[in-house]
Amino acid sequence: MALLHEIGWQIKRRRIELGMTQDLLARASGLSRATIIELESGTIKDLSFNRTSRVLSVLGLGLVTSAASKRPRTSALRIAAQTASVSFRTRLDPALLQRALTDGHAPPQAIAHIGTLLDEAPPSLLARVVTEVSRRTTIAPAAIWSNMKRLATSFMSPRDLWQ
Repeated sequence: MALLHEIGWQIKRRRIELGMTQDLLARASGLSRATIIELESGTIKDLSFNRTSRVLSVLGLGLVTSAASKRPRTSALRIAAQTASVSFRTRLDPALLQRALTDGHAPPQAIAHIGTLLDEAPPSLLARVVTEVSRRTTIAPAAIWSNMKRLATSFMSPRDLWQ
């Protein structure tokens, strides 16, 4: 029970840090808003590992069962730029993606790439990108997430994550 309470506290902290609502987190993770409320408040009695993993993944969080690996982790911004470039002849520059996410405006040559990223990338990757860009720029994660949402809305993204 104490573990679920700790996980719930971390989920709430990260959700607020990203500027996400409980409803958005519920939809993105395939859980009910009531489950998210119970999880965050520490009143949930039981939650399967798969359901817990889904909600953690959306937020870019994970469970650690042993000492963290010392190998450097690949840049989320670089992975996102590669993901956005899969269907295109040109590659999206990670620095250009970072600028778009910090100011909320996509340059014409990057609109298709960024639109693809926001429509198709796993929410966990998007959350990692928000964290990385925030650390690099000192812009609050919620502001970067808000810029992502503004860009997705301007591209008329059909994804539930941005509604």
